[in-house]
Amino acid sequence: MVKRAFIVWAIILVTITLFKPAYGQFIDNRLHLFAGVHTGNISADALAVEQSLIFPGFYHGFQKARGVNLSPSYAWRPWMWLGLNLNYMQSREWEMEISDHYNRTVVHHYTLSPAIRIATPMADTGILNRLSFYAELFAGAGFTEIRQRYPRMEIIGPPGTVIVQQLEEPTFLFSYGVRTGLTYILYPSIGIYLGHAYCQNQTSAILHMDKQFSNSKLEFGVFYRLFQNKRFYY
Repeated sequence: MVKRAFIVWAIILVTITLFKPAYGQFIDNRLHLFAGVHTGNISADALAVEQSLIFPGFYHGFQKARGVNLSPSYAWRPWMWLGLNLNYMQSREWEMEISDHYNRTVVHHYTLSPAIRIATPMADTGILNRLSFYAELFAGAGFTEIRQRYPRMEIIGPPGTVIVQQLEEPTFLFSYGVRTGLTYILYPSIGIYLGHAYCQNQTSAILHMDKQFSNSKLEFGVFYRLFQNKRFYY
């Protein structure tokens, strides 16, 4: 009985939102600050081939990738936004049946990416007074840190000499991709968002042979609308 009543009230509220006029309900801000988390997976070749040598793919073995992101975004036009994405992603739980070479390895990715977003403008009435759909293109650069189980490699040189190679030095990372999703305004200055991003990444790491990978991730979080323009409510 309670469940049925809840469903009925939910239908009534959605209907009111769709058809009830709400002129000037929310403030048309130009600057938003997005903050959220993301989770997904990584895709890469299972084997890396260099001349006659074959190695287990480094990025192929990671089972999970998750992280956080922070992004200020400015409305250059009602339907076009310019943003700057600061993103952190962590890859861990490396696993592959044919090798245990990179077991317990953790990778930290840091990128800074300018972005351009196309979004549906806010309407004066109905559900689109709160809801907006968007598509975004981004490209940027950063660096990657690889934390291995054995962070140093010792190379035996001429008699009496040992060369120590550190295996955790940061390496360059280039990333580009697309993002789609929706935003929903809860209060005049606060909203939530849900989206999906697909990224292509290239690295210059010397610790493994494969230099590129892609990742797909689900993103969700909140945004705050800054520098509000005053508007009368009626």
